[in-house]
Formats: sequence, structure tokens, C-alpha cells
Amino acid sequence: MNNIIIQKMKDEDITDVKLIETEQNISILSENSIKEDLKNDNYLYFIAKLDSTIVGYIAISKVLDTVDILSIVTKSEFKNKGIATKLLEH
Repeated sequence: MNNIIIQKMKDEDITDVKLIETEQNISILSENSIKEDLKNDNYLYFIAKLDSTIVGYIAISKVLDTVDILSIVTKSEFKNKGIATKLLEH
């Protein structure tokens, strides 16, 4: 999976991210919450893309010198391929 690209999440990525959660029967954050977080410097969201498809994401909260992972999710067909590791290492 060397062709995985990690990039900052944008508003237009939220729908695809929520589809990944729905596919796995989870709902960690609402679309509105993510939109607000993307405007806040205390939150970081990154997506993992394979070609033009979002295959995973990570949501991070940072306050001073503390970083908390709010969620890290990959599409089920891409599990155990190192995508979550790439997101964590980014």
C-alpha cells in the first residue's frame, strides 16, 4: 500500500468519512461536529486516500502538549493493510 496519500481533511471529505463509519455501524462524530472541528486549531483531521478514494481517517485533539486520538477508522476491505499505521505516523 505504498500509494496511500495522507492529507488534511476538507469539508468536502466529510460525507465519505461518514460513509466509512456507517459501513461499520459506528458514528463517532456528527457531520456538524466535524465541520466545526475543522475550523478549530485544536483539532486535526487527516484522511488516507488510495487513488481518489478515501479509505480511512484519523481525528486528533491537541491541547498544549497533549494529543488525544478521537477516532481512527479504515474501510473494512482495507483493514490490516497498514493504513491506520500511516495515519498515526503522519
